[in-house]
Amino acid sequence: MSVGSSPATARGRQAPASVLTWLARYRADHGLQVRRTLLDGMPGWHFDDLGNLVHQTGRFFSVRGLETFDVDSRQVIESGPILLQRDVGVLGIITRRIGGVVHYLMQAKIEPGNPGQVQVSPTVQATRSNYDRAHGGGATAYLDWFLPTPSGQVKADSLQGEHSAVFFHKHNRNMIVSVDQDVPETESHRWLTRTELRDCMWQDHLLNMDSRCVLAHLPTLPVGPSRHTDAEVQSWLTSLRATDMVEARLVGLDQVPYLGDRGVIQASADFRVVGVQVSGGNREVVGWSQPLVEYTTTREEILLAAEYRGEPHLLIQARREAGSRAGFEAYPSVTHVGRDSPLSEELQELALSSQAEIVYSTLHSEEGGRFLGANSRYVIARVPDSVMERPLPAGYMWVTPAQAQMLTMGSYTVSVQMRTMLAVLTTGCVVL
Repeated sequence: MSVGSSPATARGRQAPASVLTWLARYRADHGLQVRRTLLDGMPGWHFDDLGNLVHQTGRFFSVRGLETFDVDSRQVIESGPILLQRDVGVLGIITRRIGGVVHYLMQAKIEPGNPGQVQVSPTVQATRSNYDRAHGGGATAYLDWFLPTPSGQVKADSLQGEHSAVFFHKHNRNMIVSVDQDVPETESHRWLTRTELRDCMWQDHLLNMDSRCVLAHLPTLPVGPSRHTDAEVQSWLTSLRATDMVEARLVGLDQVPYLGDRGVIQASADFRVVGVQVSGGNREVVGWSQPLVEYTTTREEILLAAEYRGEPHLLIQARREAGSRAGFEAYPSVTHVGRDSPLSEELQELALSSQAEIVYSTLHSEEGGRFLGANSRYVIARVPDSVMERPLPAGYMWVTPAQAQMLTMGSYTVSVQMRTMLAVLTTGCVVL
């Protein structure tokens, strides 16, 4: 079953023409040529003695094996390929008041795996390998506003994980820094208002994953009556983490089962690892080869919303994926990542029923520097308030939008999928 295309409430909503023109011009000037290749034929990459796919520098990311096991019995629960990237990425947005209106310095960034190649990205989107120039390329623009110490008022700064079903312990530093100084635009960077970002959120594949993750931290959500206290929400997630008896260990890729061969790694029924050769563009380097993660289907993420004492609440779930750094993280009500949760089918049917009102439905893609055309449909469905009275398993909780955002103040607490949902709300794209 699928929710389908954008709801009626979105009709007439589209990204500003000026943004679309900027991106189209940038792609015309700096577009990439991307073609598939076999993993074992990529220059600079090789399979080592353990079967792991690694880069000759030892940097960037590698494809390895992973086993999860029960702490007490030491019995293996599941195993398979996983991507390892030890670099901590910096995802940062500079904000500034211009003419009395808060603006956000956004970047037109081209990645080989992006649908349409160019998307709206944060001011800075770089791994340590990038800004240390491990590839021998140029400097990362605007980085000194964030590192080594922020040059302005810090509005948000947290470490959050990234796609724990695909990456092992991958995490990025999500930052928002407000400045008073004049920061000039460039061909690749432009100041946008929150209204412009709001309208961009309605358009398929326009705001990239990293922008959505950082925008989730915008301090724009109102605080109102809540079914649970903030301490209860934090305790709910902490309790699940504290009693988690599953751990994971890296092993050689040859030690775990997978389909395919060294040309294409079919990691699971959900995704595979493929190779691409890239050339052209306005990048730190002008040509390279790399692996990319490719989803086998379009995924669907659904967030249910209802009201408690007149205040919007969201149904979130806590899940642990094999590559999670700290165990359980907050996800939307329904997520098609890893194994289905106990309520997935029931909640999806509710979102599709006549009882629900779809208030948001848009396709977003994952970060094109590591994913190839990986699409997910993000859906927010308003359901009857009586749904909040139904009993829930321990892994689910109704929280306010502000409480869901509060969890981002911790480390490794809120998934990419849930941060995208929060960005829909913080930008004002949907007001519940």
